[in-house]
Amino acid sequence: MPMKNLPDLQSLKALVQGKNHSHPTLVLIRSNGCPPCQAIYPKINELADTEDFKSFEFYEFNVDPYLDDPQLDADMTRFAQDLGLQFLPSQILLAPEKEPKIIATSQLDVIEDELGSLRGDQQVSNQKS
Repeated sequence: MPMKNLPDLQSLKALVQGKNHSHPTLVLIRSNGCPPCQAIYPKINELADTEDFKSFEFYEFNVDPYLDDPQLDADMTRFAQDLGLQFLPSQILLAPEKEPKIIATSQLDVIEDELGSLRGDQQVSNQKS
């Protein structure tokens, strides 16, 4: 299943701050003006469709609408600081009964390894469907 779009900061906050995650989840934080973000976005979207990660939920959140409005930018900045987001692209990893984990990478193998760790794998298969 392709990534779902989180349309606003409230949706992102609700997802991240919710404690009842029934599935391991990845949230990609990105910007259209960020070349590494643009490079990793289709790769994660493709990963979301693989058999290896069919039990996961994948979301994406684009920060661009928050850059032009000072109040929205301040709200986004405050949320990012509270969560520990510093770089783009970043991924927020959510799992049942675990605190959110933040990684900031554009390397798909690192993301796959982190997703495998969320699932409890010793080693993630690199097979592509």
